[in-house]
Amino acid sequence: MITRDLVHRFYQNQMQINARRNNQFAAWGDSGGLVMGHYRNSAETLRLWGMALQYTLCDNFFMSAFGGSWLNHIFLISAQAPFYPDIQNSPAKKIVSVVEGDDPTGARLKVAADSPASALDGPPKFVNDGTFTADGYAVNTMAPPYQPGQRASGRGRQSGVCGSLESARVAAAELRDDRRPPDGKGRGTAARGNTR
Repeated sequence: MITRDLVHRFYQNQMQINARRNNQFAAWGDSGGLVMGHYRNSAETLRLWGMALQYTLCDNFFMSAFGGSWLNHIFLISAQAPFYPDIQNSPAKKIVSVVEGDDPTGARLKVAADSPASALDGPPKFVNDGTFTADGYAVNTMAPPYQPGQRASGRGRQSGVCGSLESARVAAAELRDDRRPPDGKGRGTAARGNTR
């Protein structure tokens, strides 16, 4: 049985938990009713069940922070979220989350006007579900803006997965171009003074 990954983001996690009621997982996720699925736990239906019974660690693991593993890894080491001072007046202001109301410490993302009214109609849309909170804390997974990363390279290509083969190829091509001599002639080894 193959299932997809569920949303692991700071605000969605709080909205799903819904003040300890735990009743909004389908409403604020991007996977519809998958979060409500039930799978028989047997060796016949789940092949790894026997191994999981014997080897699974962190059975009683509790998160230090809402959201995904990135922020929880940061908390494991530093017990705090990374902070970007004066984020509203910085180049990172485009990736700041927009929350409901005027309180920058709010726990609910502002829903976009064109968001579906129900989880039955599609995943929710938000005004801006960014990497940072409105008051400057980094709470969602970050990746470098250069390749290999999650953003487009200078050539307009985009990697969907950080560290993918495509992003590695693009980075290698850009590196080769950067090492080419100014006259544009010669191969990389000749340009570095090696003779063949």
